[in-house]
Amino acid sequence: MTPAPANTPLPCPSRPRPRLRKAAKWGGLILSILLVAAWAASVRADFWYVSTFRIAAGARYNRLILGWAKDPSAGPYRGEWVFYSHPPSFEWSFQAANEFYSVEVSIPFWAITLPTIALTILTWRRDAAARRRALHNHCPACGYDRAGLLSPDAVCPECGEAAPTPALP
Repeated sequence: MTPAPANTPLPCPSRPRPRLRKAAKWGGLILSILLVAAWAASVRADFWYVSTFRIAAGARYNRLILGWAKDPSAGPYRGEWVFYSHPPSFEWSFQAANEFYSVEVSIPFWAITLPTIALTILTWRRDAAARRRALHNHCPACGYDRAGLLSPDAVCPECGEAAPTPALP
């Protein structure tokens, strides 16, 4: 095995991946909207789904509820959605219950929604920075201004990243 030449650029971990970025930013936005809607709805209503395998998931009192019924005859609901309305209420704590007939874990919506929104905002900002770099002929990896380079196909003198390929419409 021969060693690589000394001037071969090392692979850059922050190399742009437009498809992955697009999927992450739009998926994060959709997930954030769904979580905020479920959070808002759970203030005044309980809703959950109980599968035929006795697994339940839903929202109640500002919390995401995940559960499993130990006893097959523990409830009348199998394979259907359940809805109840109640006066507005707010509960902000984590809870776990291991009762005779079921096991439940309650996670407050803020503990899921706020990190999801923060990661989505970060993804949108990183995508905007990458688009801005590409628009102004900067290196996609380090942001070096490539305007003075003799060849548009030249590697970045700052980090050794290959020239950016033009984006397809």
